[in-house]
Amino acid sequence: MLKEKDNEKPESGPYKGEPWNRCYNCNLYFTTLPAARAHFTAPASHCTDFWCRRCERVFKSARAREEHYTHNWVHWRCGVDGCTYDGWTVGAQERHWRKSGHKVECMGCQSWFEEEWWAEHVAAVSACKVCGVHCDDDDARIEHEREHETEPAAVHTCIGHCGREFPTIGGMYIHLESGACDSTITSQDVTRTFALHPHAEMLLVADRKAVLQLILTGEEPLIAPFKCPGEQCGEVFERFSGFLQHAETARCGFSFSRSGDNNSMLTHMDTHLFLDTAIARISRMEGAIRSGIQVLAIPPEHPRERKGATMPNADRMRGFFALVTKSIQTCMREVIFTPSTTDEARGVLKIRIPRAFARELGELERAYERAMKAYAEAVLEVRQPHGDLIVYFQATKASLPAWEFLRDVGQLVRVMRVTVEWQQTL
Repeated sequence: MLKEKDNEKPESGPYKGEPWNRCYNCNLYFTTLPAARAHFTAPASHCTDFWCRRCERVFKSARAREEHYTHNWVHWRCGVDGCTYDGWTVGAQERHWRKSGHKVECMGCQSWFEEEWWAEHVAAVSACKVCGVHCDDDDARIEHEREHETEPAAVHTCIGHCGREFPTIGGMYIHLESGACDSTITSQDVTRTFALHPHAEMLLVADRKAVLQLILTGEEPLIAPFKCPGEQCGEVFERFSGFLQHAETARCGFSFSRSGDNNSMLTHMDTHLFLDTAIARISRMEGAIRSGIQVLAIPPEHPRERKGATMPNADRMRGFFALVTKSIQTCMREVIFTPSTTDEARGVLKIRIPRAFARELGELERAYERAMKAYAEAVLEVRQPHGDLIVYFQATKASLPAWEFLRDVGQLVRVMRVTVEWQQTL
């Protein structure tokens, strides 16, 4: 939030709005932020549609504010006519749709549709009416639905511990690979954990050693890496979720074992995916900020843009980033974590006192939100050309652009929140 005594006028940007010190609807000027806030939020005000409460920015028209809501990265609206919901994250947006019923989720492709378009989508993809899995055609769908008549649809709780349930295991992995899960698991995490299984090579395409090496080093394979070993099949898949969906409906007879023994791929993923991902996020941040950080302003990359560039105020920003770092270090003192050493040895992730840790995590969340808002005001909303901020890690002698550091902190906050809530239920 802007300081009351700070009456500077930062330049506006696309969908960012204008400074708070003027109302373009009635051509009034304000000297303090509380005065502007009172004008735009008054019950009888005719200027409410020109003001964003969350960002505390002014717009020249109601349409400009709607464009801000649509394109700005801190607004995740419902999108259904008549609903004013506005979430902070895509996860909050999805929880709203699920609770309100304003949109229906296709479990087969993890997409959301308004009710008037839902029937058309289901028909287009031949989706099972029970579990949502996509079939090749209507004949395959009817055959698949007959299986539910003798076997009730299974419920798969997300192994990312976000609490969501899915009728198919393939649908759960689509959710994980999308990055929308609060566990912060991504497609790259899923593929790498798969590759750590001792028999993963048998489920990869030709030249398996080369594909496996790329996956384990964090690189994207140049081809779809997964290959079905079913009799006379050989179908390939870009994502593990696609492989699972194929196995659930495949006529080739291949299926993933659910035996629970150590050789089962699904058991291996259940055991390692969440823990290894969470531990990696925590370990990386702990090592980076162990000795503190420095925040520095850097000029634009291109020499032509450096002349007359508006540089962000690094001195003002250091306090926000220092508070974030201090809060992370406080949280880390309550976390015990040890990475997995082999495909059989399970990693350790434990919060000493979950309830006390939850309070510290709340402080970190608030510090993170303040730093995000301050960064937006200092960099994202400043007239081009402008410089940026860089975070230098004293422990590792490495550095990151400030937006990448804030992204990593955001991931850390999400995965820690999931971890503490999960351990409070154990």
